[in-house]
Amino acid sequence: MTRPEELRCWRRYERYRRGSGLWRSRRAPWNQTRYGTEGWLRPGWQGRASAWTLVGEGPQHDVDVGRQLTASAAPVDGGRVARVDVLRGVAILMVVAFHTYGAAFGSDRINFNDLRTGATPFPGWSFLLLYPLHFGSAGVALFFVISGYVIHRSYLRDRRFGWAVYASRRFWRIYPAYACALVGFSAWMGSVWSRNVALHATFTHNFFADTFFGINPVFWSLAVEVQLYLLYPLAIVIQRRWGATAMLTAGLIASLFWHLGAAVLIEWPGPRTYHLWLSPIALWPDWLLGAYLAERHVFGRRAFVNPWLWAGCGFAVLLSGEYFKPLGAIQFSAASLVSAVVLDRYVYDERLLGRSGRVLAAVGVCSYSLYLIHQPFLWHYVQMLAQFGVWHPAAQCVLGFPSFALVVTCVAWAMYATVERGGIKVGSWFARALGLMPRAQPSA
Repeated sequence: MTRPEELRCWRRYERYRRGSGLWRSRRAPWNQTRYGTEGWLRPGWQGRASAWTLVGEGPQHDVDVGRQLTASAAPVDGGRVARVDVLRGVAILMVVAFHTYGAAFGSDRINFNDLRTGATPFPGWSFLLLYPLHFGSAGVALFFVISGYVIHRSYLRDRRFGWAVYASRRFWRIYPAYACALVGFSAWMGSVWSRNVALHATFTHNFFADTFFGINPVFWSLAVEVQLYLLYPLAIVIQRRWGATAMLTAGLIASLFWHLGAAVLIEWPGPRTYHLWLSPIALWPDWLLGAYLAERHVFGRRAFVNPWLWAGCGFAVLLSGEYFKPLGAIQFSAASLVSAVVLDRYVYDERLLGRSGRVLAAVGVCSYSLYLIHQPFLWHYVQMLAQFGVWHPAAQCVLGFPSFALVVTCVAWAMYATVERGGIKVGSWFARALGLMPRAQPSA
């Protein structure tokens, strides 16, 4: 197939996409007789544009052209997955640094007084000197953006995608390691059977202020993540009917009304209202921003025309939110915007990963287990440093962070190799046993 023919295929798809949002045909597809019935894509020529051969599925199937265009001008498979793992490694190290800062100083932020930051006491000048570590909390926003990106990219690239397989993969990917961490920390606290544990086991503890940070404070984001998985089919309905831009816009509108209702009817973000300001509806656009990036990348386009402008605006809101309380309500979204710009730029970098990149990618592979287990151990690690004479909070941050990160990463790797990978293998076995996934064909 020549390049002009491929471009004509692309232009024809664009006309249908712009006219109805999604073109579906219930008869033999227009390109079936000419290009075959394999039901997938074949690259016609290697270039920066994403002009690819559209291959029909046959007369017995609908043809979702938007779903089939899964090519990208960026390096895919090995290159892109490795770079996503690098960003996961960066995100988890940011989160560990943030929690080290809070554990050492006993506080991880300057508290608000009225609508602006007042003369609230802080632990000293070393606290301000190391205050950039506070912005390590943006690593959680980066995790949300990456999650939306990889899940929606998988949906767009998988021609056998099914919701039963989706639910099975998400359960076996998330729950085994989470259950191990939940049971272990609950037993450590001496409350294996309680309302708190029951809510955590069902990922509903983030609905209540008294259990939002219970057992292990980082578990709140896992509950929100699972609830965003449940909202994903609704996002797909909007995406298939009106497109990815409408999907992201719907999430922004829902989040805006949620934020306005919380600000007017309740109060600004605080310990009593985190369960409202960090709810799945409030954070839906942050997750959908990653899905929007995946949609753009799959079609060989970048999401941000002026990335430095968008990143600058996000950084401005992120920094201003430390001083002006209303902007603090959207700091998480500002961090998500900056994270999306970084993801949009970084996955298109065609250079090979260096030594530091490979190390970060290795940390990113076990980042989920590392995220689950690090914070409770961190508190005791800081106390141990004090017993050994490292009593100043600044020294505990500077010396404690790298040593703790190294130790807990080794533990997380063991947990990843046993619990995470074991859960994924068990899930694959169950999916094949139930007929959700095709069985592997024996080799000749």
